[in-house]
Amino acid sequence: MDKGIHVLGVGNLGKYVAFALRQQQHYLQKQFGAGFYRPSEQPPPTLIFHREDLVSSWYKVDHRISRITTTDAGDEEIHTAYGFRAELLQLLLTGSLENREAYRAVMVNSRVPISHLIVATKAHVTVAALAEIRVRLGPHSHILFLQNGMGVMEEVSQRLFPSPTHRPTYWAGICSAGIHSDPRSPFSFVHAGHGPLTIGRVGPSPPSEPLDVNPMVAQLMDAKLLNTEVLQPADIRQARLKKLVINAVINPMTALFECKNGDVFINPDRRFLRDELLKEAGPIVRALDAAGAKDDGSPASAEITDQDLLDAVTKVAYNTADNVSSMRQDVLAKRRTEIDYINGYLVTAAQRIGLPAKQLANAWDKVKRLEQKYEPKTPIPSALQKATRWGRKVWS
Repeated sequence: MDKGIHVLGVGNLGKYVAFALRQQQHYLQKQFGAGFYRPSEQPPPTLIFHREDLVSSWYKVDHRISRITTTDAGDEEIHTAYGFRAELLQLLLTGSLENREAYRAVMVNSRVPISHLIVATKAHVTVAALAEIRVRLGPHSHILFLQNGMGVMEEVSQRLFPSPTHRPTYWAGICSAGIHSDPRSPFSFVHAGHGPLTIGRVGPSPPSEPLDVNPMVAQLMDAKLLNTEVLQPADIRQARLKKLVINAVINPMTALFECKNGDVFINPDRRFLRDELLKEAGPIVRALDAAGAKDDGSPASAEITDQDLLDAVTKVAYNTADNVSSMRQDVLAKRRTEIDYINGYLVTAAQRIGLPAKQLANAWDKVKRLEQKYEPKTPIPSALQKATRWGRKVWS
C-alpha cells in the first residue's frame, strides 16, 4: 500500500496543500539528511490530474509548484517545491503523443491502493473523479475533503461506497488562507493571506485513537505553512455549518451584485437581504447540528446562535474585503459554481425538515440563472424546482 498522500484536484487549494507538504519534506531533508527523512516512509505528495492538458503544462514547468508572495516593500518573491509524483486518471489518457510522452515522464504506479487522499476538486465533479480511483479506495483509506459547501460526502457514500463496512474514513477541512490564481502558470498560486487549515474527522473517533496519530494528519500538522488545527467531530461539524452559512450569504451576493466581499453589505437593501438569509439559515443549521450529534454521538458544547452567524459573516466580509469570492470568480470565468452545495444544501435540508427557506432558494435560483447564460445545459435540481420564491425585491 502506498504510504504517501495523494491530492485529487490541482486548483489553488490543492496546489497550496501539496506545496506545503512537499516544502516540509524539503526542509527535513536539508536540515537532517536522509537518516531522518526517508522517502520510503514518507513519499512525496502525488498529484492526480483530471485533465490531460495539465500533464503537458506540468512537464513545461519541470514538475514544480510555485508559491508567489509579496514582501512588505511590495516586491514579489517566488518559492518553489519540486519532486512531486503525478498520475493522470486513466480514462482521460486519449490525447496527443506529446501529452502521452509527458505523462510517461511523471507517471507512478497508479494501481496500488491509496491510503491517504486529499480531495480539492470542485464539489460537482467529485463523484465522477473519485469513481476513476474507486477500486484503490476502501476501509483502509482516509479521505480529507477540502471543498466549499456540504453534501459531497453523502453523494460519495451513496454512489461509490454504499456499504459502511467498505467505506473510507472521512475527514473535513476548512482553509482560511488567502489563495488565488497566478495567470502565468496553472502550477503557481498567489498566497495573499495566512490563515489556519482546520480539519476534523467526520463521525465519532474510537476512544483509544487520538485524532493526530493518523499519518496524513501528522504530515499536515508538521507542514508549518498550513498551520493545521485538528478539531473533534462535534467542533468540525459546527465549523463546517458556520462556514456553509457564510458562503450562502456572501458568495451569491458577490456574484449577483458583481462586487468584492467588502461591498456585500454596503447599503440598507443588502443588509436587509443578509438578515433575511441569516434568519432562515439559523434554524436550519441548528437542526442539522442536532441531527449530526444524534447520528454520531458527538454533541456540541454549545448551540450555534443567530448572533454567532451574524458575527461570523460580518467578520469574513470585513477581513476579506478586497477578495473576490470563489463564486464570483466562477461566474466571471463562465464556470459552473458550487451554489448547489451551498444554498442548495440548505434549501434541500429545509424542505426535508419542514423549515422555510424562501430567501435562500431565491439566491440559489438567481445564481443558477446566471450559470445558464453560459452553460445552458446546467441541470436545475428538483429541490430548486419545488422551492417557493420570495417576494421583496432587494437584488438591484
